[in-house]
Amino acid sequence: MTAPLSVFGAGAVTPVGFSVAQTCAAVRAGISAFAESEFELGTTDSEPVVTATVPLKPSPGESKPSGRLTTLARLALRECVHSGQLTAKNTVLLLGAPEEERANELSAQFDEDLFDALRRRVLAFFHRRSAILPYGNASAFVGFDRARTVLETGDVEACIVGGVDSFLNPVDIDRFRDTWRLHREGESYGLVPGEAAAFVAVRASTRAADHAEVGRIAGIGLDREDASTTVMSDGHPTGRGLERALEKAVIDGDIADRQLDYAYPTSTANAMARWIRCWH
Repeated sequence: MTAPLSVFGAGAVTPVGFSVAQTCAAVRAGISAFAESEFELGTTDSEPVVTATVPLKPSPGESKPSGRLTTLARLALRECVHSGQLTAKNTVLLLGAPEEERANELSAQFDEDLFDALRRRVLAFFHRRSAILPYGNASAFVGFDRARTVLETGDVEACIVGGVDSFLNPVDIDRFRDTWRLHREGESYGLVPGEAAAFVAVRASTRAADHAEVGRIAGIGLDREDASTTVMSDGHPTGRGLERALEKAVIDGDIADRQLDYAYPTSTANAMARWIRCWH
């Protein structure tokens, strides 16, 4: 069993709220913010794609994914730093981001390196050990694992872990459309593309006495699905990777099965937003 992480601050920007409190209230009220967008499904009647968009006024550079992601991340991080009473330069940021393959596609399409933009416009404000974790949906949980290692050294007092992502761009929309993964007529369980940024501030539980603890991360489990069985490879998902990750998390946290109430696997930034909702 590894020592738990203590959670003491959070920040979020989602399609239904510009803060943790707003997002939680909207989700509890059943507000989804789903709406028709300018993207099209490619059908004969030009059916629009339903999306969930953060209602931000356009700003310079936001037409590119890098501009959108940095704006969302900085807004959510501002709340997280403030709520945790942190100094950015003394805090390690472990920033979940799109997978390298996706990031490279977006960089090529929009002629701006996505990771470079995040380093210059977001990571530069935090401790030098801060890093981008390009693992897509699993990034935040890789971040928690990395945070434990960073905090064990004693060099820093806190880490911020979270993610930022947006599927509201032609590259991702086309990929989902071509693989019939979008919510549409006949695909009621399809994906509604969205965007969000959400973060939590964590310390080693042994150093949390002077701070109001709002939650704990007792165990972490990481694993991989076999590449040949994923949806993106046209395979048939088996869920074995997810099963192994859940088993590892339970073992890592030394938790008995009877103590578990809820298992909720989901995407990176939205995972953070939903996880925040559980304890807010």
